Amino acid sequence: MAFTLVFLSLFALGWLCAAILPWLVLSIATHGEAGLPMLPLCLLTGVVAALAVPLLGADGATGLWASFPVAAGASTLLLAARRFTRPRRGAS
Repeated sequence: MAFTLVFLSLFALGWLCAAILPWLVLSIATHGEAGLPMLPLCLLTGVVAALAVPLLGADGATGLWASFPVAAGASTLLLAARRFTRPRRGAS
């Protein structure tokens, strides 16, 4: 039981690291315009998307390793959706 908990905790930590990368890159590139309230949303989106990969059928080694880019991609899509739907500064 303890080994399973350690295994799942390490995967969750890896998914969190993969999900924070797009937010970190956008925040550095735009000098903080990524927004601190978006950080927990990006982390949640990444973990949920990464968990969906094995649950949808890719439960082998390929599915587990594919979940890391899926976590980063879901976080990137969330940030892109926010960036393109937010009104521009100074626009009336």
